[in-house]
This record gives sequence, C-alpha cells and structure tokens, in this order.
Amino acid sequence: MRHSISQYFTLPVDVAIGFGYNDVTWGDILEMDATTIGAQIGKTFSILSVYGGLASESGTMKLSYTSTDPNQTTPVSVDVDVKSSVRFTGGATVKLGFLQLFGDLGVGSITTFSGGLRFGL
Repeated sequence: MRHSISQYFTLPVDVAIGFGYNDVTWGDILEMDATTIGAQIGKTFSILSVYGGLASESGTMKLSYTSTDPNQTTPVSVDVDVKSSVRFTGGATVKLGFLQLFGDLGVGSITTFSGGLRFGL
C-alpha cells in the first residue's frame, strides 16, 4: 500500500509513504513472511522521470522437506531470519512516445539491478 503525501502540500517533488506485508505458506514445506515500510520521492521532467526511496525491510523463511534421493537420508531444513535492514532504491524512466526505457538500482543487504523496455502510454 502506498499513499501520496504530496496531495496535501505544495512540494517541488512527489512524496509518498508505503507499507507492505507478504505471507506465504506452502503446505508443510514453506512458511515465509516479509515486511517493508518506507518513503519515496520522485520528479518528472518532460520525458524523464527520476525517483528514489528509503525503506526498512525484515522477514523470515522456514523451508523443510525430505529428499526423494535415496542417497540423501537427512531431512533438509533452512531457517532464515532477516532482521530489520535498510534499502535504498533509485531509478529513472525515459518516455519516448509509446516506448519507455527504465532502470532501477536497489542497495541493501543484497544489491539489485533491473531495467527494461516497456511499450504503451
């Protein structure tokens, strides 16, 4: 869920706050949950839009199963507990008519890069 703060004030940039929660269970094999809370800012200049954000993330995952491999007799069990970590995200989109080019960088406990080409208005 994300909510625009800019709608209440006259600001030179768009500002929003966000909160997200995910919870996944897959039988007795997987239990996972993740929470994020943060703020984002952005600005559009003609054909270029830029944005950045800062968020706090945390989550847990429990994975356990028994292999069907006859050589693997020990059950597999993985527990991951991600304490609150901070993530910075920044990116840009260039709009060229119906064609949009975008790129994104996320820096936190794991660094991510993404980019692509999008068609449509």
